[in-house]
Amino acid sequence: MNGAMVLLIVNAVVAGLFALSYFLIARISRGQRPVIAFGVSYLLGMVTPISEIAIRLTDYPAPFMLASYMALLGGFLAMAAALSIFHRKRPAWTAIATLAVLGLITRIAIWGGRETISFMSWPSSCPWPSAFSCAAIRPFAPARASSTTPWPGCFS
Repeated sequence: MNGAMVLLIVNAVVAGLFALSYFLIARISRGQRPVIAFGVSYLLGMVTPISEIAIRLTDYPAPFMLASYMALLGGFLAMAAALSIFHRKRPAWTAIATLAVLGLITRIAIWGGRETISFMSWPSSCPWPSAFSCAAIRPFAPARASSTTPWPGCFS
């Protein structure tokens, strides 16, 4: 076992511990039920390092390659939904679903290509900034509506 495998195992365990902690917080404090969504996000993200380990241990890596990519994207998109739920807002389900489908289509479209070629790496990386933006918009939305927040009008 090399150092990368150890780090993947540690990554999966830490993500699992984060998920467990959010589930326990929701269980202990009924007022904190929205944090369950954070636990789900970390559980999805935990699939990525587990899939990366499985890629190296199996003769059929294709399903694990797709699972790794989609779990990472799904984890970020689930975090976007979790942040909305935590702020008691309706998640942007249409945007989240669109980004997930576009990410899947993009990954399948470039399957087998070398991602070191610039026109191949751009499409495979494109869903990430979109997912990050989707996650970042909701927490900063209250800043637009209130002047008592640290960044009033930051996004107005």
